[in-house]
Amino acid sequence: MSVSATIITKVVNDVVLVPSSAVRTTNGQSTVSIMKGSQVTPVSVEVGDSNDTQTAILSGINEGDVVVTSVVTSTSTKAVQLRLRLAV
Repeated sequence: MSVSATIITKVVNDVVLVPSSAVRTTNGQSTVSIMKGSQVTPVSVEVGDSNDTQTAILSGINEGDVVVTSVVTSTSTKAVQLRLRLAV
């Protein structure tokens, strides 16, 4: 017999959640890339709590912004494939 359980340690309301893989931190400054028109634009963000898969964004982007989760570039074809997710 086995059991699977989820223990909720904190509930946060009214924050924007993005995949943790979309958040980049360099020298203490966190950024998230979003689509503005047809351009990928890095935006400075203030991050809050996170779990294994998601990070709360306290400021910098809004619900509904299109977040770039990964960019794959082919050197042979010079094609770029973007993976996007809607900020919720």
